[in-house]
Amino acid sequence: EVLINSINSALRSTLDLNQIFETAVDELGRALQVSSCAIVCHSSYPDEPPVVCESISSALKSDNGDTLGIFNSVVCAFVLENKSTYERDPVSNNLIKVFVFRNPAKHETFKPIKEEVEKLNFSSLVIQPMMYADESKGVLLIGERDSRRQWSTSELDLIKSVAGQVVVAIEHAELVDQLSRKNKDLQHKN
Repeated sequence: EVLINSINSALRSTLDLNQIFETAVDELGRALQVSSCAIVCHSSYPDEPPVVCESISSALKSDNGDTLGIFNSVVCAFVLENKSTYERDPVSNNLIKVFVFRNPAKHETFKPIKEEVEKLNFSSLVIQPMMYADESKGVLLIGERDSRRQWSTSELDLIKSVAGQVVVAIEHAELVDQLSRKNKDLQHKN
């Protein structure tokens, strides 16, 4: 609840998506005590790689404090292309809203980018699509290197809740941007 309140506070205080993303991944990464937490969104420009905001566990930072992103653009683009929307379970027909992969490098889903996923060295990977209505706004990625990690229902609910807050912020920022552009167009016409 403290995490959700912190993110809500960040959402209300700014329309700067970078600041919102940073707060969300930092707070969620800290709350879950995970190796890496990232928000990945499509770039505004078709030929550019995805936008990635990542928080990395202090155990994975270099001695001088530098942080190199764990999630590279190949993995991020693949996840956006293949796992950024909810899916129907082929057996039960239930809607799958969060994807949890144990040993992702060995999972069939990641076969096309197996070498890239192996480099991540994650024992588990959680992918939470960020959906607004029927439109994907991106994904929230949680990578864990500790093989003992078991994801609880409350942790997965927290991830869903944070993703929901972030997607509302994205939609809000997009609406404000649209209104701003329309306002400028009207001013130029007058």
